[in-house]
Amino acid sequence: QQQQQQQAQPEQIQPNSDRPARGMPVGTASSDDAEGAPVVLVPELIQAEMDDQTLQVSVALSAAGVFRFVAVTPLSAQPNVSITCKLDKVFVHLKKSERGVRWPSLGSVMVEVLDAAQGFPRHKVHLVERQSISPDSFRFVFRVDDPHFVVPVGRHVKLLLDGIARSYTPVAVHPNLGGTLVVFLIKLYENGCMSRVLDKLKVGDVMRMSDPLGGFPIDLGLLPSFALVSCGTGMTPLWSIVQHFIQTHPKGPIPCHWVDCNRNEADIFLRAEVDDLQESRGMHVFHVLSHPTPEWSGGRGRIDAQMLREHVPPPQSGATVFVCGRPSFSAAVVQLLRELGFSAQQIFVFS
Repeated sequence: QQQQQQQAQPEQIQPNSDRPARGMPVGTASSDDAEGAPVVLVPELIQAEMDDQTLQVSVALSAAGVFRFVAVTPLSAQPNVSITCKLDKVFVHLKKSERGVRWPSLGSVMVEVLDAAQGFPRHKVHLVERQSISPDSFRFVFRVDDPHFVVPVGRHVKLLLDGIARSYTPVAVHPNLGGTLVVFLIKLYENGCMSRVLDKLKVGDVMRMSDPLGGFPIDLGLLPSFALVSCGTGMTPLWSIVQHFIQTHPKGPIPCHWVDCNRNEADIFLRAEVDDLQESRGMHVFHVLSHPTPEWSGGRGRIDAQMLREHVPPPQSGATVFVCGRPSFSAAVVQLLRELGFSAQQIFVFS
């Protein structure tokens, strides 16, 4: 059976008062066979990703061999999500997590069929180590049964468990006894969907992980210097850039200026490792805290143009600036950099 790509137009759907939303048909598989018989859909893998504005559901269908992505925005509160398939239809069920909350709208529903190679988690990985590094941050080490698995610099993977998926950037990837160990530093949030899943994870448990996603079209070796500007856990993709530079340049100074922003000292990821590179390899590091103690000697408050002017090479030097953090943080930093004279080609933002 040959599948035809379908694209549904956005459709406004109104909920039924403050009762749980009913099942919602979000897609139909098509068939070109002579009888036009309906295709029986069997969901092999299901994932749901949520942020403040968007719910995206992906379903791998054994009969169709494709994924259906559904985006629903905006929701005033994150719902509980379940998926059912009946013959040629996929239903996404949304149920309110709190009583008495009224949804003004379920937003726009869009359906598209994508190729199976586009990043669905296909690797089964086992948790082999879990270590607390702060009250709400942990080091997770997963084993992939593939000795050739790699995550190139600047790329990320998607983790999936219990139908919930989230993208993360490893801080280390290295071979181990016929397989590969993939190391993550992850901060868990009290109301985060994936945080609740990871918080229950024990050594020996199994998740799914995708192949590497994203792109990084920049050769660090060709840059006269580079700067990193991060906020919170946004430093993990930038740490992979530093590690890549060290692997390709094992000796000599690191021509990097790093401005790392956090709420307090306990929130600084990999502080010992980053500060050690300042001492041993001459990498410039400047920590900024929005809620510092009176004894704090680094930057205070929120990042501003003066901090960047003092701790990032000037645009005339040809430096490239890599930015990673919350969307609002990244947008603010990009605006400041443009005001300082950096061109769009000199700024790379990790989303």
